[in-house]
Amino acid sequence: MIEWKRETTKEDICCNEEKEIIIDFCDRIAISSSEISILFFAVKECMQKNKNIFFKLRKNILREVLEEMGFEKLGVKFI
Repeated sequence: MIEWKRETTKEDICCNEEKEIIIDFCDRIAISSSEISILFFAVKECMQKNKNIFFKLRKNILREVLEEMGFEKLGVKFI
């Protein structure tokens, strides 16, 4: 499991050897545009490597934002 922080990088996610990667957003209710970009490119690369990505969200508002941005269409599952 990767705890999402502002300083999380694409490499932190993509270099993870696990076949299933859970990104825990903890109690975050917002995410910056630069974080969205990092997340998007990391998810795309992981999907090319046939890894399953899960977003663990405790706040529905962030989930709605990420769903609207199309992460679910990329294959991300929300838990």
